[in-house]
Amino acid sequence: MLGHKTSLDLKKYRYDAELTQQEIADTLGISRQCIARYEKQKKVPERHVLKICKLFNLDPEEVEY
Repeated sequence: MLGHKTSLDLKKYRYDAELTQQEIADTLGISRQCIARYEKQKKVPERHVLKICKLFNLDPEEVEY
C-alpha cells in the first residue's frame, strides 16, 4: 500500500527478536531506562530511529515515529 507507514512499536520488535531492553540500550549506547521510557511512550527520538530501524531491518521511510 503506497504511503502506508508502520508504527515503531519498539516493545513488539524487541519481543519478536527476543532481545532485552539492556541489549538494545547497549547497541544504541543509551541507558536501559531510556528504552523502557520509549516503550511506554511509544515515541522514539529521531536521533535513535535510524539505529533502531537498522537493528530490526526496517525501512526508515516506512516507519512512523
